Formats: sequence, structure tokens, C-alpha cells
Amino acid sequence: MTGRLSERSICLLIVLAGIALFMPFLGAVHLFDWDEINFAEAAREMIVTGDYTRVQIDYAPFWEKPPLFIWAQVASMKVFGVNEFAARFPNAVVGIITLLVVYGIGRRVYDRRLGLLWALVYAGSLLPGFYFRSGIIDPLFNLTIFLAIHQLFKHYETASEESRWNWKPVLLAGVFAGLAVLTKGPVGYLLVAVSWGAYWLARRSVVRFPLVPALAFTAVVAAVAGLWFGLELALHGTWFISRFTAYQIRLLTTGDAGHGQPVYYHPVILFLGCFPASAIMFAGLKRRSSDSARERDLKLWMVILLCVVVVVFSAVKTKIVHYSSLAYFPITFLAAYVLYKTAALGEPWKRHATGLVALLGVLWGVVLAALPLLMMHKERWIALVKDPFARGNLEAPAVWTYWDALPGVLLIAGVIAAVVRFKQAEPRKAIAWLLATTTVVFLAILPVFAPRIEMITQRAAVEFYRGLSGQQCYLKTLGFKSYAAYFYMDKRPDQSAPAGVMSSEEFESWLLEGDIDRPAYFVCKIQDVAKYAQHVKKKEIARRNGFVFFRRDPATK
Repeated sequence: MTGRLSERSICLLIVLAGIALFMPFLGAVHLFDWDEINFAEAAREMIVTGDYTRVQIDYAPFWEKPPLFIWAQVASMKVFGVNEFAARFPNAVVGIITLLVVYGIGRRVYDRRLGLLWALVYAGSLLPGFYFRSGIIDPLFNLTIFLAIHQLFKHYETASEESRWNWKPVLLAGVFAGLAVLTKGPVGYLLVAVSWGAYWLARRSVVRFPLVPALAFTAVVAAVAGLWFGLELALHGTWFISRFTAYQIRLLTTGDAGHGQPVYYHPVILFLGCFPASAIMFAGLKRRSSDSARERDLKLWMVILLCVVVVVFSAVKTKIVHYSSLAYFPITFLAAYVLYKTAALGEPWKRHATGLVALLGVLWGVVLAALPLLMMHKERWIALVKDPFARGNLEAPAVWTYWDALPGVLLIAGVIAAVVRFKQAEPRKAIAWLLATTTVVFLAILPVFAPRIEMITQRAAVEFYRGLSGQQCYLKTLGFKSYAAYFYMDKRPDQSAPAGVMSSEEFESWLLEGDIDRPAYFVCKIQDVAKYAQHVKKKEIARRNGFVFFRRDPATK
């Protein structure tokens, strides 16, 4: 069928599929604390202050991230307003671009079939498809890194013995890596540079040491990143750069914000979260004599990128699920490669892949089917939850039904059908069953599960914050960190600590015990009530789902 379609038609179909997969329900659920609201709040404050050169949180300089993704959110908010849809819309666009990119690379190196399989596997795997419906920074960061890696692949593909190297791909790699630095920081340069070095080590017997290309690449990265870092340095001195550097070192050396995890954390997350690609990819590691030199080279780059991501982020002390999300590119490529060799070229399907597909598919199906059933009967086990805040969260009035178990049941049925087809030596039908099932099921997860999970974890607090929007008051969370309080109360500069007058700690103390000029509202978790109630004269106004809300009025003159 694809042979009868033009390239423009195929790309249009990919765009339409991306819109159908990534656009629906973007604004149906509140943004999740921390990461989603963190970036959206920085974008909102840029709009409020009109200062688009500096990242701020609570109207104070924020040194943890550069601004490229935040600028994208600002542009989206200018069009759609300051809301959840606008915060997540840039990643939906990145998702569509990503599908076009992987299709284009697969088609150019192999043919249309591999390109389409790669796009389908990427969109139909759990975490890879999910992140394009979020408001976090990583999808843009991953795309820029991958484009830089692809340009380096093209450099070695097109360089001749006479010229020794090809200028254009190397310089473009520097541009994309520079954009990665502007998105998330120096780790964008590090990941590309380490991958490049590993590639040279793997092929050093036939590839010269890339000293001149590496210097040119580094110069371009510095020039692109310097467009903003240099401006920040010129306008505000070294303050941001020194704090930003200290923050990066802390992430590398300590388990920041409670995210210290065991060394095997990322391999486990990738194996479980990238289903079905992760269950299929291992057969793609085998060297095949039928591959051309260019095909072997692309696979080498993908294997190196996967290893670099896993090793680097396993070594880093702070471990968060999306830190290793760059690995989605090589994992989905290797899975698409296996499916291509099986369905398109007739190579035998590996039995171990059938076992892994069955194991992970049924496991995810059971989890997705069991969760609604457990929540429908939570009165039977909620008393076993010892943490008072978690128990309060679970008491939220989220309504679950038997229908909510349907995605899990469908996943189990689809996986079993695919496994049967594999055992009957019908790989094309098996692959069609598997990818169709996972795409539909994972698409259904967002509207079915996300609203209820959001209600349990944070909605009581978010609704309280939103109720204060537009009021002449202060709002402070006590004992826990939250960006939702800023975003959903639409906080203004005069409701924050006066710049250069009070620190955040001094401002909190003033709100609790000082001579305030307007009502102050406080939110704490239920286990911290005794710690803070005395400071606010025990004017508790509500308790909901593990959160306790207080109000303190100005002294009557």
C-alpha cells in the first residue's frame, strides 16, 4: 500500500496520526506537580513580567533550567491562553516532528517499511508515546540530541577520504546540540560528545580521531548556547551560571529532592516502560550479514546511544523516570528493525521475543485491569496504609467503575492474540495485532486513569489554589514544595517575597507571625498540622484528601 503513496501523502498521514494520538485530552487534567507546573509557571511569569530573557519562579531568578522549552510554552500560551492545553501543546508538536524524523531516517537508510514501523513502534509504546502528551522538558531535549546524533551519522556516511570530513553535518550537529544545551543544560553537549567518542573507539581501526570536527562541533555548540547564556552573563553577571553549575553538580553527586534510586533503576524503568518495544529489541542486537555498511553503522550509533544513556544516568545520583527517555529512540529503532527483518524480509521470529511480549503485556494488562478494581473496593484495605497523607489522598472521591478495567483486559486479549499469531508463524498479523492493541490501549489510558490519579494526588489543593485567583491575599505551602500554588492562583509579583528585601524563609516567617497587610492562606500536609497550627492561631478552614488549609487575617487596627 505504501508503495502507491507519495512521500508527501505518507508524511501527511503521519501528521494526522500524530494529531489524533497526541492532541486529544491535552487540557483535560490539571498539570502535575512538580515538573509540568514548574515549566508552565516559568512561562506564565515571563508573560506576566514581560521579561523573556530570564527564567523566574515565584518572581525570583530560577537557575535550574535554560529557557528554550519555556519559550515554546510562552508562544503556545500567547495563542491558546495560560492553561493546561497550552502548556502541553509544544510536546504534542514535538511528538509529530519526532514521528516524521524517525520515519525519514528509517526510509532513507532502509526503506519506507522500516521508517513506518519505527514511527508506529515509537507511538505505540507506553512511555515514548505518553511523554508527548505531557508538559515536561524532555521530549524537546531528546529530539535535539537525536538530531545531533543523526547528523554525526550522516557525517561518517558522506565523508570522503579526500576531504576527511564533511563540514555541513558536523556543524548542524553542533547547532542541534547547542539547542539541547539551551533546553536542559550542558548534559546536551555531554551526551553527544560521549556518544561520538564511543563511536570512534568502536571504529578506531578505520576512522581517524575526529579532532578538527570535534573542535568545530564544540565551537558551534558554544556559539548557539551562548546566544542566551552570553546574554544572561551580560545582563546579570555570573550569578545564574554559578548557581546553575552548582545545581548540575548536585544532581550528579547527590540524590536531589528525594530521587536517589538504586543503580539498576533506569534499566528496569526502560524495560517495563517501553513495552512492547523493550520486549522485542533484544533480537535487534544480533549482527546480521544481510545489513549494508550504512545499515550496520546506524545500528551501531543506536546501540551506543542506548548504552551511553543507561550508563550516564545510572551513574548520576539523582534518578527520575524521564532522565533516561532519550533511550526511547534506540529502543524503538531496534524493535522496528526486528519487526522489519521478520515481516518484510521473512527472517525467523525469535521465541524469546514471544515470551517477553507475553510476560510484559500480561503484566501491564493485569496492572491496568486490577487498579480500578482495587480502587473500587479501597475500604477493604485503606486502613493498611500507615502514612496519613497517602491515606488522605486515597480518600478522595474518585469514582472508578468496572469499565475502567477495560483497557487492561483489551491489552491482555490483544497480546494473547499476537502471541498466538507468532506461534502460528504469521508474523505480519501478529505485529499488526500487537501494535494496534498497544496504540489503542495506551491512548485510552490518559482519559481513563489521569483524571482519577490527579484527583487522588493533588486536586483538593489545586482547587483551593484556583479559588484564590484574583484575590488580594497571600498563599504559602508549608513543609512541602509546590509550583501549583503559583500557577493556579495566578500569582502576581506583589504576592511574593519583595525582591532584595526578604528571602523566601523570611517571607514565610513574616506571613506566619508578622504584621501582614492582607489575608494569608496556608496549606500543609495532614501530618504537619501540629507543627504549623500554632503559628496561624489554629484558624483551620478545611481538610481535604490529606491537605489542611489555614487562613490568617491581618491584625485589626
